[in-house]
Amino acid sequence: VESLSDFYQQSIVFINPMQNGAGVKIKTLDALKNGMPLVSTSIGVEGTGLKNEVHCLVSDDHASFAKAILQLMYDRNFAHKLVYNGQSYLQQYFCNTDVIKKIYK
Repeated sequence: VESLSDFYQQSIVFINPMQNGAGVKIKTLDALKNGMPLVSTSIGVEGTGLKNEVHCLVSDDHASFAKAILQLMYDRNFAHKLVYNGQSYLQQYFCNTDVIKKIYK
């Protein structure tokens, strides 16, 4: 994949199985900004303020993680609702240019 936008166009769900890391997860926010429904571990959304079943699906065990992926693949209305909520959240809390400058430092 040459760019993330190419990846997003070829995908149905953005999967973030992150097991460790710190700070704001830029790729997670970018995927949501680009209209991708999101399944993540709690570590993958840590620091973002994204909420399970409001903006994305969050799971830390393998079975429910896989179930969440399938849910977003097959329940497109629910997936679109999460994306809409997530993008609204991003507009409210991450569109301030000062916030963006801090994140990208």
